Amino acid sequence: QWHQLVFYNTERGKETAVSVDLAGNTAEGGLGLDPAKSYHVHDFWNDHYVGALRGSGVLAQFLRPNETRMMSVHEVLSRPQVISTDRHVMQGLLELDKLTWDAAARVLSGTVRLPAGDPVTITMATNGFEAVECTADDAVGATLVASGTGEGLIKLRLAADDGRVAKWQIGFQKPADKQ
Repeated sequence: QWHQLVFYNTERGKETAVSVDLAGNTAEGGLGLDPAKSYHVHDFWNDHYVGALRGSGVLAQFLRPNETRMMSVHEVLSRPQVISTDRHVMQGLLELDKLTWDAAARVLSGTVRLPAGDPVTITMATNGFEAVECTADDAVGATLVASGTGEGLIKLRLAADDGRVAKWQIGFQKPADKQ
């Protein structure tokens, strides 16, 4: 459900299109993803949500001379999910742990390794849900904001004065639940 993808432009003097066939055969340079599913793609270096792409499609980017892009590719789930962090190029693989979705309570939770005095931002796709509350360990500042892109993303910013592994959780509801 989660892949890391690196695009390189090895051309020294010109912008170049780099692409990958998402469902293509891995022996021929494709990613081998399921063509019937969709995938969230997030560009780490530019902190940019590329979009939810069909597995049958092609991911193409125009890169400046010698530019590299590190993209996280996550299968779109029927619930809220983490799609990136700003802490490490692996976008959550090293700093996040114990990611859990409690379907009955509609709570997404996990732990994050926080460096002393350096905030970490976790980007999540809401996938049709709405965040209603956010909590974190004591002595950990937690701020939850909509990404402002109108694409159903939220960002959880966590910070602590000391380095620690901190628990966090976000409660969600479906918009129809408000009635």
